[in-house]
Amino acid sequence: MDQSKQLFPVEEQFMTTADMVPVLIRIAGLDKLYYFFNAGWLKFTGRTMKDEYGKGWTKGVHPDDLKRCLDIYTISFDAQKEFKMEYRLKRHDGQYRWLLDNGVPRFTADGIFAGYISSCIDIDELLESERLKNEYIRTEALENEQALNEELATTNEELSVTNEELLSINEELNLSNEELQQSRASLALLNTELEKRVNLRTAELSNAQAEAESQRDRLKRFFMQAPAGICMLDGPELVFELVNPSYQQLFSGRSLLGKPILEAVPEIRGTSIWNILQDVYQSGKTFEGNELPIPLVRHEGGLVEDRYFNFIYQARYDARNMVDGILVFVIEVTDIVQTKRQVQESELRFRTLLNAIPQIAWTNTIDGSVNYYNQQWYDYTGLDFEQTKAWGWKNVIHPNDLQYNLDSYQSILQSGQGGGFEVREKRTDGVYRWHLVRIQPVKNEKGEIQFWIGTATDIHEIKLLQQQKDDFISIASHELKTPVTSLKASLQLLDRLKNQQTFSDMVSKLIEQSNKSMQKISSLIGDLLDASRMSESQLHLNKTTFTVFDMLNGCCNHVRAVGEYKLVLQGDKKLQIFADEHRIDQVVVNLVNNVVKYAPESKNIFLAAEKVGQNVKISVRDTGPGIAPDKIPHLFERYYRTDYKGEQYSGLGLGLYISAEIVKRHGGQIGVDSVLGKGSTFWFTLPINY
Repeated sequence: MDQSKQLFPVEEQFMTTADMVPVLIRIAGLDKLYYFFNAGWLKFTGRTMKDEYGKGWTKGVHPDDLKRCLDIYTISFDAQKEFKMEYRLKRHDGQYRWLLDNGVPRFTADGIFAGYISSCIDIDELLESERLKNEYIRTEALENEQALNEELATTNEELSVTNEELLSINEELNLSNEELQQSRASLALLNTELEKRVNLRTAELSNAQAEAESQRDRLKRFFMQAPAGICMLDGPELVFELVNPSYQQLFSGRSLLGKPILEAVPEIRGTSIWNILQDVYQSGKTFEGNELPIPLVRHEGGLVEDRYFNFIYQARYDARNMVDGILVFVIEVTDIVQTKRQVQESELRFRTLLNAIPQIAWTNTIDGSVNYYNQQWYDYTGLDFEQTKAWGWKNVIHPNDLQYNLDSYQSILQSGQGGGFEVREKRTDGVYRWHLVRIQPVKNEKGEIQFWIGTATDIHEIKLLQQQKDDFISIASHELKTPVTSLKASLQLLDRLKNQQTFSDMVSKLIEQSNKSMQKISSLIGDLLDASRMSESQLHLNKTTFTVFDMLNGCCNHVRAVGEYKLVLQGDKKLQIFADEHRIDQVVVNLVNNVVKYAPESKNIFLAAEKVGQNVKISVRDTGPGIAPDKIPHLFERYYRTDYKGEQYSGLGLGLYISAEIVKRHGGQIGVDSVLGKGSTFWFTLPINY
């Protein structure tokens, strides 16, 4: 029998063991490619070893995490240093889960670098780990001894056969003296061959024993280098037979090796953990604990504290298939459990606060799916969470407002900034009431959006009053438009007559002033009509494809004609957009007029166009006095008028409101950046193909 063929390679033994642990384990070779993924990994991802082999596992990593993950791995691999990193991995149900990946380099007995072994735990919800499914390494010394006896028995059988051959030869010698010399030569040759075979068998057995010892040493190194805590408890007293560094770190400064567990860790006496250990040893049944609290002293001389662990107790069997010890695999999750509790407590306080406010409130994920409503939502709509979760809230929105709501909602989410809009929402009695919706992002300390929080304030009565005012303004504007048009025509006729007939200087000056006043009145009436159309959603867009730079170059001729201000154009001269060119021109004119009105000393006005992602950004910048921070949030409100150096300027406060509404109708965003004493930049963005 070939004893060497009965020995399993150490990697195969470790892989068998790794399939039983409750974490995700991978092994990589010198080429940086992972060639082994334990059962926990494959079960988590729902993929096969063939799918994950080499670089296949990267297909499951979240695209936003992949480059960072590979960079950390490559740098650590080249330096042969331990690494820890967090990334999201797609689970078998398609959900991305956050993992904590701890990788350590592994070395041969000669200290030669052999690759990496890494373990991952699910820190998203700490899902149950893969159970250890197979038994750990049997004691191999008995197997080797048995194998040696079998080989010696084989050798004895061969010697017996040889003796039979010698007897036959002796009989032949007795029959023929002539064959005596030949028989002696054959006997000598046979003895030589027998000696070679015995020596060969002896060498093979010796090599097999050495290989077995080497594999045991290598397997021990695997355990000692594992990033999770591993120990072996021997005999009924559960003596610490093997303790790897990760396990020893759980009991800093305490001596464990060679001691019974109750001597080394006396605080577990009489606890449920001691009873569990006894049950595993007596019954042979595996026990798996998840976030289980265990009262332990963290370091020598310290106080007993509740610490939380994920662990597996696996019975170890001897050659007679009797339990002779327990294998322990453990990971401390105290920090994670405490953090989860803090998050749960914080979430409870947060939801209590939301339920205390009078407005409807909710939270949604970064992709817009609603995952929580306060009680006011259920009281107002009469619906439950199952009916309105995720995107179910769309059924509450007035059909005429739904598309506008969705466009505004998505635009705010894509901008990463807060915003608001007005929509009608159906009450439990079927009545639609106007609400002011505002949503704001909640960010972490790195500035990354974690989720969004939104409120809906009932403004129905205010909206009705506003509608009455808008109706009056609309009627008044239309009634004024006809006589103003006639008066404007008369003034234009007088303006032409003054050049053909002799008028006094006073009359000519009055005609010019009247024309200027008429232009202002026409502009005010136009703004009022536009504002009325905005409120009634009657603003129609005539979209075409045009070059933004050409539009900027041709706008604001009334400012250029005066010669007092210089319009400086900057940016991409070939940038094109699909939008209503007349309305976008109107927005730019309003912004430039504001510069002339509120920053008259800024003689250079900078107009710029640039591409930002899938949007066009157009900006108007001045070098004037800037805008006070407390005024900026109100600039785009209807009828809001600011002042400059204590002086109130003429106008209805509609220019920026109309501009903002035009931009919103295009699915864009509008804003201003201003620094007192340095100037302001009004900007707006528009989707290139909206």
